Amino acid sequence: MRTVLHRCLASAAATAAVCSIAGVAVAAVGDYPLTSGSLIPLSATTGLTPGGGLPIEGLGFAPGASVALTFFSTPQSLGSVTADATGEFKLTVKIPVAAAPGTHTIQAVGPAAAGGTLDLSLTITIGNALPRTGTDIETPLGIGIGAVAAGGLALAVARRRTAA
Repeated sequence: MRTVLHRCLASAAATAAVCSIAGVAVAAVGDYPLTSGSLIPLSATTGLTPGGGLPIEGLGFAPGASVALTFFSTPQSLGSVTADATGEFKLTVKIPVAAAPGTHTIQAVGPAAAGGTLDLSLTITIGNALPRTGTDIETPLGIGIGAVAAGGLALAVARRRTAA
């Protein structure tokens, strides 16, 4: 429905127009096509890992526009994408490997469908993944229990021999 509404509003003339979406009249007044847009995550935005991906969708850009993507706290370019004929894009951005745990922002900047520049942002959280330390204990524990059992058996046999 978001895309239908977006296309309806984007196609309205600069003068007043009315679109009907799911039986609800939506007035398109004055400054259309759209002067704003959306940057939408297509999966969870918390607990992300450095080097992992996040699928996103951008709306409201000029058709065929080049949209620059940037990762902030420390600005890093995530590349660019070209908006389709409706001014939308979908892609998976790669979280920088050096991203520190905490809150960050992904920014998309490009020509707006209504003219001017569209600057959208999305807040994400990099999880506090601790490094793996130590080792698995199953194998050493199994060997230790086996050694104690063998020692106990050897002790029982030795006591039996000395008692006899």
